[in-house]
Amino acid sequence: MLHIDDWLDAPATGPADYLSKHGIPFVSKNNGAHLIVEGSECFIDYWPGTGKWHSRCGKQGFGVRKLIAFIETSSTQFRLLKPGERIEKDDEYLEDDCKTWSNVSHIMLRCEYNPLLFVPHRRIVLDTSASITRTTTLGDENERSARTS
Repeated sequence: MLHIDDWLDAPATGPADYLSKHGIPFVSKNNGAHLIVEGSECFIDYWPGTGKWHSRCGKQGFGVRKLIAFIETSSTQFRLLKPGERIEKDDEYLEDDCKTWSNVSHIMLRCEYNPLLFVPHRRIVLDTSASITRTTTLGDENERSARTS
């Protein structure tokens, strides 16, 4: 059963398609019962069946509309590194607590990012007025959607 906000926002397609339509990357777990959504500051656990979401930064809420609003209201925009990208000086990596982002070590600079070897890394998006290409799912590089801010 979907939360009422999810029915109002995406009655025909469902919350996962609604997130994809808005260019928000996520990973589906348990056949879509749990989505791990890429937020601008941290990952967000979202359960479409109840509409409940809980960011790993501490913010909680209900409904896909409010989830998207939470993601888009952050002052600093980040994106996850894609496989093969070089790790740069200002990139950050996700600590073991799955909440804290830290600056990369100088040892990691210029290494190619590989999600099979490294924890998630992110990079600040400098020009938010330009067109941004984001992956629709963290694990699938074939599906992409363009979003203009």
